[in-house]
Amino acid sequence: MKKGLVLLVLWMVFAQSAKGQITAGEYFWDTDPGVGQGTALSGSDLLTGQADESYDIEVDVPLSPGLHRVYVRFMESDSSWSPVESHEILIGPENHLATSGSGIDSAQVRQLVYYWDTLRTSLFTIDINSPSASFESQMALSLGPQSGGLHTLNLAVKDKYGLYSSFEQFLIFVSPENHLAGVSSQKDSMEVRQLQYFWNQDSLNVQTVALPSSDSGFRFTYQLALNLAAEGYNQWHYRVSDKRGMYSSWSSQSILVIGAVPQIDSVKYALKPTQYGYVTPENLLSVDFTTNSPIEFELITDSTHIQAENEIGTDSLSHGFNVFTLQVNTKQPVVSSISDSRNSAYYQAIIKVDSTIKLETGEPRNIAGDLSNIFCPGELIKIPVDTTGNWPDSSEYGIATHFLVKLKDASGSGFTEILSQMNNTGDTLIVTIPGGTSTGTGYQVIVESTFPLLRDTVTSTFQVGAILVLSDQQAPSGSSVDLTASAVTVGSSLPSGTTFSYFSDSSATIPVSNPTSILESGTYYIKATSSAGCEVIESVKVIICGGVFDPITAPINSGIVSNGSDQKITATNIISGSGTKVTYNSGLSVQLNPGFKADSGTVFQAEIGGCN
Repeated sequence: MKKGLVLLVLWMVFAQSAKGQITAGEYFWDTDPGVGQGTALSGSDLLTGQADESYDIEVDVPLSPGLHRVYVRFMESDSSWSPVESHEILIGPENHLATSGSGIDSAQVRQLVYYWDTLRTSLFTIDINSPSASFESQMALSLGPQSGGLHTLNLAVKDKYGLYSSFEQFLIFVSPENHLAGVSSQKDSMEVRQLQYFWNQDSLNVQTVALPSSDSGFRFTYQLALNLAAEGYNQWHYRVSDKRGMYSSWSSQSILVIGAVPQIDSVKYALKPTQYGYVTPENLLSVDFTTNSPIEFELITDSTHIQAENEIGTDSLSHGFNVFTLQVNTKQPVVSSISDSRNSAYYQAIIKVDSTIKLETGEPRNIAGDLSNIFCPGELIKIPVDTTGNWPDSSEYGIATHFLVKLKDASGSGFTEILSQMNNTGDTLIVTIPGGTSTGTGYQVIVESTFPLLRDTVTSTFQVGAILVLSDQQAPSGSSVDLTASAVTVGSSLPSGTTFSYFSDSSATIPVSNPTSILESGTYYIKATSSAGCEVIESVKVIICGGVFDPITAPINSGIVSNGSDQKITATNIISGSGTKVTYNSGLSVQLNPGFKADSGTVFQAEIGGCN
C-alpha cells in the first residue's frame, strides 16, 4: 500500500498579493505533466492555509525509493496559476512496505561523505556506527585544503540502505595556523583586524576601517558611520579580515536608519474611567480631552533619545478599568498608527485600578523593636509594613512585587533608595541607614512597592547621628568644675545608652584623670559614644577665676589665664610654640605693654568678661 507524506508549504508569492483567494492546487513528482494535469489538492489541504497561507498538504509517495522532487502550485480565484514550488525528498524503502508503521528508521544516517572545493574525486568517508535517535552526530573532519583562506566544504549523508542525500555546501575559513605542526591553539589566527562594508547596492563604494582590539571572546565594539546610508531601511554588507589579510565571506543585515529625533515641546495626558470589561479601539479614541484638563510636563531630550519621567496619581480614578491617553506635541511631524496629526501622536492604554490594595507603614524602630527617633549611620532599623487588599499574584503576571525604602535627607531635597530587605513573615522591612550619612534632624523614610506602584511615607521624622551640645563652665578661684554634670551636656540629642569620655586634646588621645574635678582653666574635649556606633567629639571651655599675678611676665605656651570681675590683666610676656593657643580672660581689661609678643604660628585671644 502507498504511504502519505505531509508537506508544509509557505506560499510567499501569494502572501505578497492581494488579487484574490487561493481556490485550487495540485502537486506532482519529478516531471511536470502540465498545468492542471497534476494530482489535485483536497479541500482540507487548502483550508490549512487560510489563516497565514502556510499549507499542510498530504501527498502520495512515488513508486520507487530514492531521491525525488515534489512540486506544488496553486490557482487563485481569477484562474491564474502560481509559479511551481519544489522540494527534494529522500524516499526510503519502508515507505513502500505494507507492514511498516513508520518510515522514520530509513532516515538513520550511517555514513558521512565529503570533499573540499571542487575535488569531488577526493572523497572522504566517515562511518557512523551508532546513529543518534535525534539524527544528530558530531565528528572531526580531515582538513583537506593545503592552503589557508576560504574553502568550500561539500557534505552528503548515506542511510542504512545506501541511499545518498544531495550535497550541501558550507563556506569554511581555514587559517595558516591550521597547517602548523604542534600548534596547541588556533584561536589567535581568528583575530579580526579590519572591516570592509558598503550600503545597499553601492558595492563600488566599499569602506575599509581598522578595528579596535577584541576581548578574549573575539568581540569588539565599533561605532558605525551612517553618513552613506539612507533614511529608512538599509542593507548593510560587510566582511572582516584577520591579521594575515584573509577575508571572510560577505554577510549582510538590515539596519533601520532614522532621521532626527523630533524635539518634544510638551506632553499632555488624560485619565478617564470606563466601563469594567473590554474596551474597543473606537472607545479608546473617544476619550474626551475637554472633560479631563490636559496636564503638561517637561521632557528631557538630546540628539538621539527622548526621555521623560513623571508620576501620574490614580487617586481620582474609579475601581476597575480606566483609559490612559497620552499626546506628544512636537515641532516635526510624528508617524503614528492612531493619529495622522502632523504635530502630535497618541498613545493609549488600559489601566486597571484596584481600590482594595493598600500599603501602610509604621513608625521606625531599632533592631530590638523599640520605638526610636535617633539612629546612627550603618545602624539596622525596622519599618513595619501592612499590605491589605487583592494584591496581584506574581505567578499569574510573571512580575514579582518588591518593596523599596528611600531616605529623605535632612535638607528635604529628595528621596534616595537605601539598602533594605523584607523579613520572613513579610511584615517588616529591615533597613540600613547608609554609612557616612550626615548628622542632622528631619530625616524621613518612604516605602514603595514595585507591582503595583504604591507609596507610603512614614509620618515621623528622625535624627541621624549624635548631636552633642556643650556649655562652657566657670568656677571661682580655689574651686573646681565637674565635666560629668548634666548641665555640661544640656541641649544635646543623643541615642539611648550613650557614654562619655573626657580628654585634654582634640584627637581624644590624652584622657583627663579626674573629669569630676577640673582645677585648671583650659579647653577640654568630651567624646560621646553610643552602642549603635554613633560617635562625636566637642570642646568645652573651663575658666577658673582669679589667681593671676599682675603683670604677667613669664612666657606662656598654653591655656586660659583668667582673673576676677574687678581686676585687670597686664602682660609683657612672650607666647611661644607653633600651634599654641592662649586666652587672657579679664573682668576689667587686658593691657598688652611693650615686651609682649605672640610668636608666628601661635593663636592669642583676649576676652573681657571674667567670671561674670
